[in-house]
Amino acid sequence: MVSWSNNRRKVNHRKSSDEMNNHKDRFIDLAQAALEEADMEEDRKGVIHEVMEALIAKTGAPLVAEVISEQLRCQDVIEKIAAEHYQEETLRKRSTSSPLNRVDSTESLKEPDSDFEEEELSEKVVSSSSDTMSIPIIAEYLWRFFRVLILSSLVGLVYHFLALK
Repeated sequence: MVSWSNNRRKVNHRKSSDEMNNHKDRFIDLAQAALEEADMEEDRKGVIHEVMEALIAKTGAPLVAEVISEQLRCQDVIEKIAAEHYQEETLRKRSTSSPLNRVDSTESLKEPDSDFEEEELSEKVVSSSSDTMSIPIIAEYLWRFFRVLILSSLVGLVYHFLALK
């Protein structure tokens, strides 16, 4: 009876090792198939990439890309200059503010000498608020103009691309 159970164990051990080898072989086959498929996909992507590079070179897209990047740089310069101008204006207004406009001044408590000074003061307040409001308006118009330039560049690129076909 002992020999029969030993034989059965040996047979079961062989079956389990055969099954394990089958699983290993199947896993190796699947891994090789996946690797081959990945290589084929990479080759396809390489071909597509080369075709796209050739298409871009023939359509003149690099030139349009340079134009768009130059427009972006110009917009940055415009925004920087506008911000510097706004800061300079605010500093200039602070430094040249009249004693009548300053809160800490003792002369601000005095009564104006005439109606003319009151009108002049109100005109200064109105003109300074309109100057302050004109900077954001100008910046908004510049931004809109820049967006129109970008859009026209893209339309030109599409037209150029379609004209080649």
